[in-house]
Amino acid sequence: MEKDNPTLGILCAIGAAAVFSVVNLLAKTLMATYPVTEVVFFRVLFALIPTYWLLRRRGPGHLYTPRPWSHALRAIAGLASLCSAFLAFHLMPLAESSALVQSAPLFVTMLSVPLLGERVGLHRKAAVAIGFLGVLLIVQPGPGIQGGGFHLWGSAAALFSAFTYALAIIYMRQLTRRESAAAVAFWYTLFSTGIMAATLPFGWVTPGAVDLLLLVLIGLMGGISQFLMSRSYALAPAVVIAPLTYTGVAFAALFGYTIWGDLPNALAWSGIGVVAVSTVYIAWREHVRAREAAALANEAGADPPAR
Repeated sequence: MEKDNPTLGILCAIGAAAVFSVVNLLAKTLMATYPVTEVVFFRVLFALIPTYWLLRRRGPGHLYTPRPWSHALRAIAGLASLCSAFLAFHLMPLAESSALVQSAPLFVTMLSVPLLGERVGLHRKAAVAIGFLGVLLIVQPGPGIQGGGFHLWGSAAALFSAFTYALAIIYMRQLTRRESAAAVAFWYTLFSTGIMAATLPFGWVTPGAVDLLLLVLIGLMGGISQFLMSRSYALAPAVVIAPLTYTGVAFAALFGYTIWGDLPNALAWSGIGVVAVSTVYIAWREHVRAREAAALANEAGADPPAR
């Protein structure tokens, strides 16, 4: 087991958020020319290189899995999230779409009750409710809000991405109870590549040399960002890393303003802040719950409290 190194973990988390933001920027740019299925294909195909390199360091034995169908379901959920996220980046400003996609922890908390049998107490229920109020501030569905701009399909795609990513996280939690995180990442990338390859005959646009390079970069950088994020959680507690994932929204806002002149209005910024605080609070309550459960583990018959 690696020693904790919070400083390096924080740097890895911020680096992952920055690289993710560049991937999203490239995807938004390329989707003006190429279908989402083709962009996602390159994203998962070339992510295999850093993912396989990470797995190879751990030895070939980590490749074995007795649950291929569970990996396939995790891949389908992850691909649905990735495709809809890229579609959202294409249809609406980067900052707002990134914030909505990162509302996934709200859905994870909701789905953990029926799918994982977890107990969710008042604290996390309240955080979820407040978080969805923040989502409404970002989406701004009402007409007549100056500077608002209701992006119906973009918002729907972003929220669908958050929901399906929550499903992917739950599948991943179940798989990592018995398999390494590196193996789960490898099988996800491999299954995803095969699935997306099957879609190419229905929407292929032959890229030029420059665009091909950018499409390859999307995949390589996507794999690197996943590696950096997994390293960050290995080096520092989740309660430290969770707030840093929202630095990606700041990078997205910077890119969106610099390139397209997009900048969230005051209501949207308020909503982004509410979603960020709610999801970080959920992460903190899960940290507290895990610590209390560990403390109670030595007491016979004691159930961990719901928080």
